[in-house]
Amino acid sequence: MEKLRADLKKNHAFISVMSLDKPIKYTVTKHPRLKKYVNELDFAYRVFLYCCVLGCSYNVSLNGPGDVIDEVWHAHILHSEQYQFQCNKIFGSYLHHSPVDGDAEKKEESSALLDLMKFLIKKDHKWLEQAIPIIKLFMNVDLIKCSCAKN
Repeated sequence: MEKLRADLKKNHAFISVMSLDKPIKYTVTKHPRLKKYVNELDFAYRVFLYCCVLGCSYNVSLNGPGDVIDEVWHAHILHSEQYQFQCNKIFGSYLHHSPVDGDAEKKEESSALLDLMKFLIKKDHKWLEQAIPIIKLFMNVDLIKCSCAKN
């Protein structure tokens, strides 16, 4: 258990400071309406990655992060060398992405992240409480409108 705690602490520290400038910039360039949420987007994606780590440590899987955070994940994957290096540091291997089909499954993804966060909060990861409003914010952003938005 002590090794797990040490690994979680190390992963949290790395996720907190790793560079996400390229994927965030790519995402807000593709979806201009997200420009006003750059800091929140950055934080939400880091929370998603850390939830993946925590989920693995509790043997709980996560279907996905929901549309907006998923867009950052796509952008991160496109920066493949950075993504692979960071995944190896965090997970010990590549974090694969499996797309979902249909709006119902996408809604389930967003609520799955919230459900995992609530589970983790009960498991003594109280700091995640501050992230819930940000995750909920991105559950309400319509990316189709964002994609079509004019500057």
